[in-house]
Amino acid sequence: MGIESNFTALCQRHPKNSQGDAFFNDAEQFIKQYKSTINQFILDELETLITQENLERTDVLLLILQGIYPVIPQYEAAVGSALQKLINALIDRGGEDPIRGWLLHQIVDILFHIGALTEMLSESDQIIMAQTLGRIASIKYEVGYDAHHHYCAAYKSVTVLSGLEANVHVVEALTKFTDHFDDGVVEDAVKVLTWYTNR
Repeated sequence: MGIESNFTALCQRHPKNSQGDAFFNDAEQFIKQYKSTINQFILDELETLITQENLERTDVLLLILQGIYPVIPQYEAAVGSALQKLINALIDRGGEDPIRGWLLHQIVDILFHIGALTEMLSESDQIIMAQTLGRIASIKYEVGYDAHHHYCAAYKSVTVLSGLEANVHVVEALTKFTDHFDDGVVEDAVKVLTWYTNR
């Protein structure tokens, strides 16, 4: 079987459908087996998932992406751009599926860690990043299973924004988080905005 069919088989063994430890062992083997081609596969798969919703497949792909740090530098900008498009797609589709908050949490975390931001981004890319992350501030969620992940997505969005060059778009995005209904997120956004103003 090739990388596509093996990935599909791995998705069928998603932790929700099987024992978590067994899945993560299989995922580790998948990464090792396709080490030389996995970056391009991830990029191609992300582009597909932007237009064709499949939440479990998206979850497995993000778990794989987190397992191959660091992303090869030549793929960082493209993967970062695709992840931002995926954020927009998830927000646009809406819905109450509890996995959605978890996916947003993972994506923001990956954006922070792979280095596809701050000084590596052009000015126009930083504007797009700010506008994309600012949309997360508007997501409403109920207290419960999904709340923690939505909170982490919002909280980490503020952290990522704090690493971007200060401009009107970053300030506008941070300002949206000052209206967030979670006091912890508001507090961090206010701190970053105050730091921008006083530096």
